[in-house]
Amino acid sequence: MNQWYQCKKSLVLKNLIAGIINMKYSENTLFDDGINKYMIGYDDYIKGTEKAFYEYTLNDLYNLMPNNPKWMDGARPGAVLPLAIFDMANIEIIVPSDLNLINGVINDLD
Repeated sequence: MNQWYQCKKSLVLKNLIAGIINMKYSENTLFDDGINKYMIGYDDYIKGTEKAFYEYTLNDLYNLMPNNPKWMDGARPGAVLPLAIFDMANIEIIVPSDLNLINGVINDLD
């Protein structure tokens, strides 16, 4: 899977589709902001992503989203995005967050 990523990196980055794969997160020990409670390291991310590519069939992924199974067509390509972040930013840990610009604006207003 990592070899596949290295070969397809530019194509995948241009055509990336979001997806969800269950990963092994650990408690965020980098900082405590009361919001971002988890982090994932490169090795754990690789292990979780390999499941999506090698252990789960497409039907297995569809069964994870019974109300909208075709949404999982993006699970495998979407799993490559963090690999690109790890690789291109040369980092070992990602702190996943669903925060965006509006959260910063709200914090500034407080």
